[in-house]
Amino acid sequence: MQVVTARYAKALFEIARQEKIVPILEKEAQTLSELLKESEDLNKFLASPVMPTYQKRTVARSLWDQRIHKLLFQLIDLLVCKRRENLLKDILKQFLQMCFKDRGLIQVQFRSAEPLSETHTKEIQQKLKTILKKEIELIHEVQPELLGGFVLRIGNKEMDKSLSAQLSRIKQHLIHHD
Repeated sequence: MQVVTARYAKALFEIARQEKIVPILEKEAQTLSELLKESEDLNKFLASPVMPTYQKRTVARSLWDQRIHKLLFQLIDLLVCKRRENLLKDILKQFLQMCFKDRGLIQVQFRSAEPLSETHTKEIQQKLKTILKKEIELIHEVQPELLGGFVLRIGNKEMDKSLSAQLSRIKQHLIHHD
């Protein structure tokens, strides 16, 4: 599926670049992506296999037509027509990564058990900027189940220094070395 989502994302990006609307679509794609993250009802609606396509198109039109850029709405409509609306999240994610790369930014996901203070956030951003020698966009997510420590993800590489991962490794070690 990643190949399919990459094709849609690339097509969206190339058209946006040709029409010189990348910044507009980037902002709207970010907003839509956040909405999809936060709205369980919207995700259930998009994932529902029992709802007919015409109904999904009608609801999508009432939600987004005239509220988001025509090109982004056409993508959503196309995905609904082809019954690929479940790919929307991944397409938006890949599109946003293309936008960041185009601007010379690297998106870094930082997950911790507790919220970070503004000071800590800036320190982490500065250290990563120094190490990576690029501008970064830090996306912080709080995941209490990590118990402590952090998980850092840059592209497809992940460094898990969370307490829950360490406890899991200790447990596996004890199970296999008895």
